[in-house]
Amino acid sequence: MKTWKLSIVLILFIASCECNKGKDKPGAPDTTLLIPDTLLVYDVNNESKTLKRYTEVPDSAFTAARVVNGLNEKYPNVQLQLLRQSADTLYVAVPASEYLSERMGSAGASQWYADAVLNLTGVQGVNYVNISLQEGSHASPGVFSRKSYEDYK
Repeated sequence: MKTWKLSIVLILFIASCECNKGKDKPGAPDTTLLIPDTLLVYDVNNESKTLKRYTEVPDSAFTAARVVNGLNEKYPNVQLQLLRQSADTLYVAVPASEYLSERMGSAGASQWYADAVLNLTGVQGVNYVNISLQEGSHASPGVFSRKSYEDYK
C-alpha cells in the first residue's frame, strides 16, 4: 500500500514539473517592448532650468527621427523637418517658421530652442544641431550645442 501511495506522489511530482516546462524562466522579460515612433529624450523645464531623462526605453531607441516626431507632437505649430546627419551634426529645418519666430514671443521661442537642442543632442552621436529657418524677431537659424544649455541640470 505504501508503494502505491509513493507511486502516486511521484507521478504527481513529475507531472507538475512537466507542466512548468513551457513557462518563462525567472528574469526573462514578460513582454516585448514596443517603441513608438514619437519620443523625447528629456522633459525640459525652462523656468527651473531642469531636465529629466525619460528612462522607460533603452538609449538605442532614441533616434533623430523619433525625437523630431516627439518635438513635432509637443509643438504642433512649429514643425521640424529632419534633413540629414553628417558626423556629429544633425541638420533640421523649420519650413514654416513664422509661428516660432514671430508669434511665440521670446519666452516661447527660448523654451522651444531648449527643448529642441537638448532633446536632439540627447540622441547618441549628435553633438550639434544645425537649425535652418527664416529669421524673425524671436528666432534665428544657427548651429547649437548642449554647451548653450549648460545651466540646465
